[in-house]
Amino acid sequence: MFSDGKAMAAAASVSAAKPPIPRHDPTVDGSLVMPRPSHTHQAKWNARKRPLVDVVVDPLLCAHLREHQRQGVQFLYECVMGMKEFDGQGAILADEMGLGKTLQTIALLWTLLKQNPYHGDQPTVKRALVVCPTTLINNWKQEFKKWLGDERIRAFVVDSKANIGDFLHGKIYNVMIIGYEKLRTVQELLSDAQFDIVVCFPGHRLKSQNIKTAQAIRTLLTKRRIILSGTPIQNDLGEFFAMVNFINPALFDSYTSFKKVFEEPIVRSRQPDCSPADVDLGKARADELTRLTNMFILRRTSQVIAKYLPPKIELVLFCRPSPLQRDLYDCFLGTPALRCLTTAAASEHLSCITALKKLCNSPSLTFDSATKAIDEGVGSSLIYAESRCLDAFPPGFDSKKYDPVISGKLMVLDHILTELRASTKEKVVLVSNYTQTLDILEGMCNKHEYDFFRLDGSTPSGKRQEYVDRFNSPTCNKFVFLLSSKSGGVGLNLIGASRLILFDVD
Repeated sequence: MFSDGKAMAAAASVSAAKPPIPRHDPTVDGSLVMPRPSHTHQAKWNARKRPLVDVVVDPLLCAHLREHQRQGVQFLYECVMGMKEFDGQGAILADEMGLGKTLQTIALLWTLLKQNPYHGDQPTVKRALVVCPTTLINNWKQEFKKWLGDERIRAFVVDSKANIGDFLHGKIYNVMIIGYEKLRTVQELLSDAQFDIVVCFPGHRLKSQNIKTAQAIRTLLTKRRIILSGTPIQNDLGEFFAMVNFINPALFDSYTSFKKVFEEPIVRSRQPDCSPADVDLGKARADELTRLTNMFILRRTSQVIAKYLPPKIELVLFCRPSPLQRDLYDCFLGTPALRCLTTAAASEHLSCITALKKLCNSPSLTFDSATKAIDEGVGSSLIYAESRCLDAFPPGFDSKKYDPVISGKLMVLDHILTELRASTKEKVVLVSNYTQTLDILEGMCNKHEYDFFRLDGSTPSGKRQEYVDRFNSPTCNKFVFLLSSKSGGVGLNLIGASRLILFDVD
């Protein structure tokens, strides 16, 4: 028999020996359990000798994660927790568009905001910062609300009306969403915010070593940094270094050493006059660079979700130019500006290419540009003046009047939309690189009485997400979404349409 004191001590001992209980049940079918820290990780991060506890992704989110997304969340978790075999806590998620980078990021942040692998310690992350283009801040807020609801998490959006003090001194918000430009103006206010993780989207905003945005984020001191980007590896290895150095600055000593060890041998091996030894060295250095960076860069293509989607049909249509377009093209071909492309300065090349691209879209653009260039002496006036292209237009030509007959591409597009409207209930996203071309396409919609939304650089930021949400609604009667590729090419989920038409290719 135990005395009362000994019995209590024995009971306490038994209680202490019980394993910690995870926040979510790791034994449930379909649960996503994060890897446990290694002995090396524990020696570095668990000075208090806390017992280990399973970190389990919230079933609310886990139920929506596809296999590649489950792998992505685990990859990001291991990187930012310092569980990978590199010196750093950063990662680049480089999945192609449409694979759910936002959902994977939200699943990671929610897991880190609520859990820690060392039982008894505070959650790994107390405050998170999402940095994105101003046009997407409300989109990110909507995504947090969509997946978690306002009752679980409150995201603080830094817009023109926001009082940053509400975030810094309050306890309501765990996540701040801010635009790249705004971050630079308030970085001093955020220096005491003590963010535990920063997510940057898209990553190409950080490709310059000296960019002010990257410098502003570095002042926040957090080592946990994630870049979301569909195309992180470009031909310019200097830009690639800038991105890698931003998320894991300890990986390379300096850009000078990176350039000497990796960039110069790799670039030299790709030159037409390189030697066999140059090729071998360049390949060896490229392989080593890939090995080093693959530990924290994850890229999947749309092939991983092919089985979930209906077949995607891609068509490239070559449109026969109209008689007016052919006449204008002949005018341009005869100009010294076009004939001298092989010897002229790069600025002349671009002006000629721009003139030809406008002509391919619609002679109306050529008419407006030529009139302005000749009358005011601005723009690519040389090719317009030399070609005397305005003489090719019929008397009384009105560039503001929509007429598909003057453009081969407009005739084809007009026919496609007419057929879709008459025979289906599908909706269309119509994309152009130029707002002037969107003006013409808007005229087409007005003439045929197609209901449409238009999103370009002039669209107020507060209206952008509203247009997207309304267009995606099954009850929306808008037939066309006119989209500028420069304003809406990244981060918009236009799932309401089953057809996408790229009117021009940049």
